[in-house]
Amino acid sequence: MDIICYDKDCIVFVEVKTLSDDALSDPEDKITPTKQRQVERVARAWLAAHHQPDCAYRFDAVSVVQSSSGRPKVRHIIEAFVPSR
Repeated sequence: MDIICYDKDCIVFVEVKTLSDDALSDPEDKITPTKQRQVERVARAWLAAHHQPDCAYRFDAVSVVQSSSGRPKVRHIIEAFVPSR
């Protein structure tokens, strides 16, 4: 888990993926179903450990494309995937 934060009353679990601009895919494409299940397991464990099993939460992604010419392109994807309940 890369980032855990709050957005109002919602806990947000954020996966950050970075690729160079010469990559053949977008960074968020690297959040495969297997990775999603892993992130979900970590989130459930975190919620249980912090005594918040019934609170609102979501899974976001931050996509970073590192450009060889300078500034990276950063995109925040809200609710990048929905947990398999």
